[in-house]
Amino acid sequence: MTANPETMLPRARILVVDDEEPLRQTMMVILGREYEVLTAADANEAQAILDEHPVDLVLTDERMPGVRGTDLLARVRERDPDIVRIVLTAYNEPEAMLRAINEGEVLRFLLKPCNPAVLRQEICQALERRRLARENRHLLEELALRNRHLEYTIKELNAARESLVRAEKLALAGRLASGFAHDIRNYLTAVVGLAGLADLGPAGGTVRRLLDQAVHGIHDLSSELMMVADGRPLAYQLERSDLAELVRGFVNDMRGGTIDQTRQLEVEPSVSLPCEVAPRKLWRVLWNLLQNAVEATADGARISFRTFSLDGYACAEVEDTGCGMPSEVRARIFEPFFSTRSSGTGLGLEICRIIVEGHHGHVECDSTEGVGTTFRIKLPLIAS
Repeated sequence: MTANPETMLPRARILVVDDEEPLRQTMMVILGREYEVLTAADANEAQAILDEHPVDLVLTDERMPGVRGTDLLARVRERDPDIVRIVLTAYNEPEAMLRAINEGEVLRFLLKPCNPAVLRQEICQALERRRLARENRHLLEELALRNRHLEYTIKELNAARESLVRAEKLALAGRLASGFAHDIRNYLTAVVGLAGLADLGPAGGTVRRLLDQAVHGIHDLSSELMMVADGRPLAYQLERSDLAELVRGFVNDMRGGTIDQTRQLEVEPSVSLPCEVAPRKLWRVLWNLLQNAVEATADGARISFRTFSLDGYACAEVEDTGCGMPSEVRARIFEPFFSTRSSGTGLGLEICRIIVEGHHGHVECDSTEGVGTTFRIKLPLIAS
């Protein structure tokens, strides 16, 4: 049951920012009964209002003269991160969505025209979430003061908070149906590149196998997208396999292609590493990690693959000799939508994490700025 705004947070104050006067008047009619509504025609007017009045929620258009809505919300976040931030726009722009998430940490990205009932419900839920977040923060602060010696407990609470943030962002990804565009683009790149090699006689078998991998990969992504849209958990058909053999096969498939012409691909020998995997899913993980290594290195650089056992796990590593990452970037690389590249979606490593955890395993990263980066996949070993 939806909470009543009047009992949840009496007369919460909302700032509506839009350069269209009719829209601002409409918002006052739609929201004025439950909330105190202030309006601004642009970012400068909005900041002047924020200087004089505390607000609980900012609802802004994206395309406005001067400062864009997402840039305004980034400034609002710096001013007071507790202010709820929502974008309401007529333009479904992935770049704007990513900017809103990464820079403004926007809670919702709504499209015009938005049903008034849906808009009121979104705002009601957002303000309720804000109230609960404040209460939770105060409780956590009290708990920390009373239990400073229970450091392990505090770490668990922080991990739970990070999981909630991750779940919120992934829910947004499902609603926008953009989560799998990253891998689809990679597969299509592979298909286009391999199509040019299809007339090479000796390489025909390898080319056909890679094309088959790409086509099946796109099919898998489509199925997973439908499962996410329906709210169903992703399920993997695991089978007994040899991780060392799978990694060697992947590197052999990559040799002779465009990547092998610009980078030195190396694979170290290893003993058999029996584990349960979904081979095509693991292929996707290795492909994403290889793409990351390529983007972090220059022509002629070495990219090494190695497999080994460690503490009951079958491990596979992808190591590059590229630029490496500073600690603040490394701490966020598995965060959905976080990317240091303007053309990136910030989903490649999150997809790797989801797939590996679906195998009951883990993904780890070691990186030294100016030296290189190593990603490590750890899957449970099974009896030989």
